[in-house]
Amino acid sequence: FAANDMLAMGCLQVLRDHGVQVPAQMSVVGFNDVVAADMLQPPLTTVRIPQRELGRRAGELILELMAGEGDRYPSEPVRLPCELVVRGSTAPPPDVPAIDVVVRHSYGSPA
Repeated sequence: FAANDMLAMGCLQVLRDHGVQVPAQMSVVGFNDVVAADMLQPPLTTVRIPQRELGRRAGELILELMAGEGDRYPSEPVRLPCELVVRGSTAPPPDVPAIDVVVRHSYGSPA
C-alpha cells in the first residue's frame, strides 16, 4: 500500500524494472484515485476519497477558527466516506482462493 497514487506509480515502475510481475507476484494499491490511475499498465487499484467534500469541510473548519467560533481541533473527528477501487494491480495471494469483497469505510474512522 502506497501513501498516494504517485508513489504507487513509482512502485509499479521499480517492480517492472526488477522483473516483478504485478499483480501475479505482488499487488500494489495507491490512495487518491488520480486521473491517470486507470490508464496505467496494469490499472492501479486505489482508495478514492471525496476530495471536494474534504476541501469544503477543511475550508469550513478554517473559517470557523478565523471567526473565533471553533476550537483548534474539532470536538469530533471528521469522517468522510472512501471507496476501494479494485483494478488490475491487485490479485489474491497465490494458492489462496479468491473471494468477492466490497469495502466501504469512512476516512479517519478506526478499522
